[in-house]
Amino acid sequence: MLYLGGNSDLGTNPQRELVFTLLSSALGLGALVILALRKDIAPTLGQVLLLAVVLRVIAAMAWPLLEDDYFRYLWDGRQTALFLSPWQHPPEFFFSQ
Repeated sequence: MLYLGGNSDLGTNPQRELVFTLLSSALGLGALVILALRKDIAPTLGQVLLLAVVLRVIAAMAWPLLEDDYFRYLWDGRQTALFLSPWQHPPEFFFSQ
């Protein structure tokens, strides 16, 4: 699933995107149903935290899904880290000096 998600033509191929979305949703729903039906095993706090960390690491390695201008994404992140607002200074302010 991770390989399919990282494929570059996923956003430009609606049929493939639909199949990927439905397959991911079905797998996730199936896993939730299986976990809900197994009442004999309750996850510990450590297992829940480990799962949360693993999912965050996977999400952190993913490309921005709704952003097609990667350098603008980095620029806005830098501006937010430095000035708390990416719109506080226009780009000309930094490049005209």
